[in-house]
Amino acid sequence: MITPLVYFFLIMVYFFKEIEGKPKPKKKPKVFLSWVKKRIENNKNVIIMFNGGTGSGKSFGCIELALLISKMFGTSFSIKGNLAFTFQDLLKKMKGEDNQEPGTVFIMEEVGAFGSGAAAREWQSKVNRFFFSFLQTSRHRNQILILNCPSFSYLEKGSRELVHFQFESLGIDFRKKLSYFKPFAVQVNRRTGQLFFKYLRYRWEGTRKFMNRMEFKLPPQPIINEYERVKLAFTTALNASMEEDGVQDKDKVNTKPLKNTRRLTEQLHKAGNTTKDIARC
Repeated sequence: MITPLVYFFLIMVYFFKEIEGKPKPKKKPKVFLSWVKKRIENNKNVIIMFNGGTGSGKSFGCIELALLISKMFGTSFSIKGNLAFTFQDLLKKMKGEDNQEPGTVFIMEEVGAFGSGAAAREWQSKVNRFFFSFLQTSRHRNQILILNCPSFSYLEKGSRELVHFQFESLGIDFRKKLSYFKPFAVQVNRRTGQLFFKYLRYRWEGTRKFMNRMEFKLPPQPIINEYERVKLAFTTALNASMEEDGVQDKDKVNTKPLKNTRRLTEQLHKAGNTTKDIARC
C-alpha cells in the first residue's frame, strides 16, 4: 500500500523530470548590438544620438552602451581616452594610438547645450564641420561616435541626416539602477530629405518583433566617479570663461563712449572753443 508521503514523493520526481526534459527559454537577442556589429563588419561607421532632458540618464546610457560595444569588439574605452566635451579634444582622441581599431567608440558630451542666437549658429556650423571631419577620418577606420544633447532638433538638418540611430530618454529607475530609452533607426529619403524614425525589426522564436524599448544598467561606480570629475572640470572652466567674456564685454561697452567723447572734445578745442564752452555743451 502506497502511503500519502510516498505518493507525494513520486509526483515530485515526475514533475522535476518533466522540467528537465523541456528546453530552457531562449534569451532575447541583443538586437541593437547585432545591428552595430553588422555595420562595422560591412566596413561602415556608426553615429548614435542620445536625447533627453537634464538628469534623464542620457549620459549614463551613452557610457554603458560604449562599454557594451567596446566589450563586443575587444576595443579600448575609458572616460579619459574616449570621452570629450569639445570637438577639438575629441578629434585629438580619435587620432590616439590606442583608438585605431575597428569598432572603437567615442562619446561627445552635451552637444549644443550652451549658446543661443549667433552663438548657436556658430556652434551649428562647428557641428557640421565636425561631422564631415569625422566621416572623412572614421569611415575607413570603422569608428563609432555617440553624442548626446537635450533635443535632436539642436542639430542642423544636414547633421541630422548623418545620424544612424537615435535614443530618446524615458528616465532612470534608481531602485533598479536602470535607464530606459526608446530606440529609433533614422532613415532618410534621399529625394526629399525627409527623416523617418523606425523601430528595429527582428525575429525571435519564429515571431517577427519590434524593438520599442531598451534599458541600460548604470555604469560601474568608479567610471561614474571619473566621469563626474571630468564634467566638473569642464563646467568650472566653462563658467570661468563665460565670466571673463562678460567682464571684457562690459569693459568694451564702458570704454567706447569715453573714446567718442574724448575725440569730440579734441575736435571742439581745435575749432577754437574754450573748456568752459565745451562744458556747457
